[in-house]
Amino acid sequence: MSHGLFDAAVNEVLRALRGIDPEQLQNAVAMIRRAPRVYLAGCGRSGYMMRAFTMRLMHMGLSACFVGDTCTPAARAGDLLVVGSGSGETGSLKYCAASAKALGMELLALTGKPGSTLGRMADALVVIPSGTPGKRPDGSLVLPSDARPEENSVLVMGSVAEISLLICTDALVSLLMEELGVSPDEMARRHANLE
Repeated sequence: MSHGLFDAAVNEVLRALRGIDPEQLQNAVAMIRRAPRVYLAGCGRSGYMMRAFTMRLMHMGLSACFVGDTCTPAARAGDLLVVGSGSGETGSLKYCAASAKALGMELLALTGKPGSTLGRMADALVVIPSGTPGKRPDGSLVLPSDARPEENSVLVMGSVAEISLLICTDALVSLLMEELGVSPDEMARRHANLE
């Protein structure tokens, strides 16, 4: 097998990450820093990336939890909901975001579609321009190849968006570590030890 496939995949992810506005990242860091508690949500593969982000925030000593887990406490006004959704149209996440807004929470959306429902609801955005599949009104997917042929990916479906989301959130962790003065050793001390 040729490494050309790997090179093409890495280049797609790099192109998406280079399209992220650094000012949006700094704004996201500021929102996370000032929130008493951070709630995170995502579905499918994006959900796994958001769970990884939740873990790193916990390792930094922040009060962070993933929406829907049995140990997730009640949210309050002033808390922050961070939603990761490539399409910005996932039904359960729109419901969650509406509930958060009704409680007086701030909403930060990490999405490839700033004009989506979640994008419009958000107080702030981190736009990850990765050719994410969109959704039609009937709920069916609009793949990037349907919309713009130049966005055809060597990876299946929304993989570039999901991989980019993981790297983007890890970059946010690095920025937060620097601003909060948290060391890798301090984070390692909070790592699970009952495994």
